[in-house]
Amino acid sequence: MPYLNHSNYQIPNPPPRGFKTDVMPIFFSNIEDEVNACCHNAAIFDYSFLLRIEIKGLGALGVISTICARNFNTMPIGSIRYALFSDEDGWLISDLTVWRTAIDTVEVMSGRAEDIDYIKLKCLGKNVILRDLSDGTACIALQGPATNKIISQFRGGDEVLNIAFFKFADIKLHSLSCRVGRIGYTGLEGIEILCSPSDAGQIWSVLKACALPSGFIAADRLRLRAGLPLFSKEFHPPVGPADVGLSRIRPGSVIPARVRRLCFSANLRRGKATDDVLREIEWSPQKPFPPKDSEIAITSIQRNSEINRVVGMGYAAIGGSISQLSVISGELSNINVNRCF
Repeated sequence: MPYLNHSNYQIPNPPPRGFKTDVMPIFFSNIEDEVNACCHNAAIFDYSFLLRIEIKGLGALGVISTICARNFNTMPIGSIRYALFSDEDGWLISDLTVWRTAIDTVEVMSGRAEDIDYIKLKCLGKNVILRDLSDGTACIALQGPATNKIISQFRGGDEVLNIAFFKFADIKLHSLSCRVGRIGYTGLEGIEILCSPSDAGQIWSVLKACALPSGFIAADRLRLRAGLPLFSKEFHPPVGPADVGLSRIRPGSVIPARVRRLCFSANLRRGKATDDVLREIEWSPQKPFPPKDSEIAITSIQRNSEINRVVGMGYAAIGGSISQLSVISGELSNINVNRCF
């Protein structure tokens, strides 16, 4: 799904289940235009691949607290929290958002289909009732500094202005029932709108008159700028919360930090930054991990607007110098570390 005209894109009904790079448009038009629109005005993204499950009952908060190794018992109704999901050995697999909708009810959203199956398994015998809401949920993200101005033009949009960061509210936009959360995946001002797939087309149509439809590559570049991990990339090597710089999100982890996550920009040594070249640079299980003191294991890499300049994310060994890093594959030069976690 590499290119789609703004006018003919239809949000799938039912939505896809779980994130893969081919479940949302790669781009709609010009990638630079999409990134710039989000940074300076607004862009919309179709995140309907996200799965959504409701956990209701006296044991709901306890179950999700155990799964995420984080205490959600004091979480206020109407709030959202970020969470990390690990395997039985403590290595990170994916990330989640937890939405508390009532005293005894939470909803969990994940981009990884297997997480929902695992949650169902862990809820057996825990005095809870589960509802998989995924097929009935579309998710449209409106991101960028003009978010509030744009959404206020909707009937009912004024109510969105009162939603604080990592909070949500159930409201009607253009008479359509929606749940709106003040969250996003760009590091910019933004909201995510949950609605039924049958209503999503109408909401998308109204939004695209003011915000540029944008795809996965733009979203990926924006989250790299913001320093946000993508579970299928940054959790691909064996890393724990401390390695990623997110111990506060999963405080129950016992895995000590061995590496530190960082964001960088660099020059490509050879030729054009084609998809094949970038894939060769990224870490794979055939490459060492943790990396040596002078090396960086790259987990995400994207072309930048400059010719043969790339941006990315990866891991360097704790204790090693970050001023003269090289890449395991040796394909990059002039590596500039922008942020460490």
